[in-house]
Amino acid sequence: MYRVIYDEVIYTILLILDKLDLSTETINSPDTKEGVAENLEDPSALRPKNPTDYQFFLNLVDFTGELLPSAQLAMFSHWVLPFGRKLIILSHTYTHVSGFFKLLTTCMSLCRRLDYFENEDRMETELETVHSDAFILFQKFLSELLSTLSQLKGEMLAASLHLILSFPLQIVERDFSSVIPAIKIAFRVGLSHLPLAETALNTLDEWLLNLNSHIILKHMPDILPALDDYLTTSADSGAESVTNERALIGSMSGSKRVSRMSAKRLRTADTSSEARDLSSHLSKIRHRIVLFLGSLGGQTNSFLVRRGPSPLLISWDSSS
Repeated sequence: MYRVIYDEVIYTILLILDKLDLSTETINSPDTKEGVAENLEDPSALRPKNPTDYQFFLNLVDFTGELLPSAQLAMFSHWVLPFGRKLIILSHTYTHVSGFFKLLTTCMSLCRRLDYFENEDRMETELETVHSDAFILFQKFLSELLSTLSQLKGEMLAASLHLILSFPLQIVERDFSSVIPAIKIAFRVGLSHLPLAETALNTLDEWLLNLNSHIILKHMPDILPALDDYLTTSADSGAESVTNERALIGSMSGSKRVSRMSAKRLRTADTSSEARDLSSHLSKIRHRIVLFLGSLGGQTNSFLVRRGPSPLLISWDSSS
């Protein structure tokens, strides 16, 4: 009975996704139909044509992201291919909707927990053929994501990076070198979006633990310089950009009883709280980076220094 309910829920989620109108239009030109290439460069200039459907979609993304990881894991196994295929098709249809990347991230995370691609090279049974088809589908989609990464920005870029870093190792290791630019971008974007930096660190830990050490270590000279910014960046410099001032002012605009001085004090308190949270989160990430560097051994320390014409290095004088 539980299996029947689970299957019906997944089927209904896919059915709803297929019926929602998530098309977008430019703010300055409402008659413009959803573009593919031209609007990728400025997603902030877009708005949903059907705000009701879009809000329902956002709620459905959150619901699915909470439901599937908490349900019985094995039941998702036979949904991996149809679920992933439908989301990829819809992500091609609605190229500016980051929610499909978030749903695919959930799908990839479940595949990792299931060890779904553990025996992807074997195709002896019908079930293994399905697994192989899913492997080919997601491998092609990963290559597509990597090729379009430079065209994305904002939330679409962050969602795409979260998705790339969630792919199972069996897929990633087939063309590992092509994923390295993505994790470098993830650490760069992560300076202003710390959850992405945390995801990138989790991925590095997993790579180091499960991949051949020769494969991962030869790419460390390219990866480690991106970590240096976290060790040298002040939390105060990023705190100014992390504030709820706009939402705060909006919530007070309808009340005449709140004075300007009160609003200023509230904004100051809110910003201070955000700054403390940012500093705490950044401190945890710094601590993890130090632990990660320690796990690599001393031979990789010099990789933190960016390559340049005359890097500032201090040599140890063993004679004194």
